[in-house]
Amino acid sequence: MTYISPKLIDTQKKFIVNVPVNFDYADPITKITMNRKASSLFISDEELKAIHGHEITITVDTNVPTTEQKLNFVGMQGLIKICTDNAEDIKNKFLNINLRIPLTEKEKYDKISILSLDFMKLKDRFMEFLKKDQLIKIVEDYSSNQKMKPFRKTLDRFVLDRDIYTHGQLHFLRPNFDFAIEFINNKTNQIQYALVNLEILKSYNDFYKQINKLVATFNETRQQVGS
Repeated sequence: MTYISPKLIDTQKKFIVNVPVNFDYADPITKITMNRKASSLFISDEELKAIHGHEITITVDTNVPTTEQKLNFVGMQGLIKICTDNAEDIKNKFLNINLRIPLTEKEKYDKISILSLDFMKLKDRFMEFLKKDQLIKIVEDYSSNQKMKPFRKTLDRFVLDRDIYTHGQLHFLRPNFDFAIEFINNKTNQIQYALVNLEILKSYNDFYKQINKLVATFNETRQQVGS
């Protein structure tokens, strides 16, 4: 299984135009028509070489998206919502596990403070516990820290990508009506853009299943010893 993160778009020294798009969408199940807000993102192919005092122009295609393109946009929004819901499910499972993991003398946490930990910290504490846990190592897939290393690395990306899906805004990316997510990089506080497609979202869901498999295995090993 190959995990794929949203692909960052290099926008340094590029000219960016964001054109609002509003359209009516008829839900195929409820038959209710709702107005949807979207936008078309234009990013120049060449670097912006501005000369002080000179006007810069860019040609923007303002053709309205077709019905199929609108349906694809709504469908993509729905799939991203599933990704964020699945990530929230994993966060809740990690919280429940963290509340069951014994506290050590070196830890600064107590049961109350664990409730306020963010997704990444819950993940980190769980993964650290597994490094020394002998029960999980009975299972072949998780029998060594070396075997778990690729999983832990991908899990880091899963948590970081969750922030993009949760807080990002989806755009049409012109001229081909691909999809890009606009988000704020938590480290730099700068706006960034990333390409997203069906293959990327499917890989997110596939890894969600892998995390669930680990969680289920962890719970089973506790039950076997009455923990």
